[in-house]
Amino acid sequence: ALADLPDTSVARGGMAEQEQLLQLVRAHPLYGAVWFFADKKNKLTGSLAKYPVALARSSLVIFKPITATAPLTPHATYPYTEIASYSATPTSFIAIAGSLQKPIKISLKLQRALEFADVFGMLRGGEW
Repeated sequence: ALADLPDTSVARGGMAEQEQLLQLVRAHPLYGAVWFFADKKNKLTGSLAKYPVALARSSLVIFKPITATAPLTPHATYPYTEIASYSATPTSFIAIAGSLQKPIKISLKLQRALEFADVFGMLRGGEW
């Protein structure tokens, strides 16, 4: 089960381990309940790529951008213990995941933000 995996194995695991984790995440009934895209800007070209993001029971899973030639594959997985902070405003919700050295910042519009805040708060509180 996801709860049996130590956070370090999730954060530092290779692609094979992350794929195993992803299989567990996909099997969880909550998988996909909160699903959204995070924009990541390329510093060199200035272009934006949309990264699919899934909220799972014990982690935030960020996928590589989907293209015609690349299937949906995990880009990074962050345990909730590594999610540094999150805050809600009337119009957006910002989550900062990952270590302080390599943070992932995700901004959402109001409708998705409220859903994300509700589920994210529930998961952090451990209420099931």
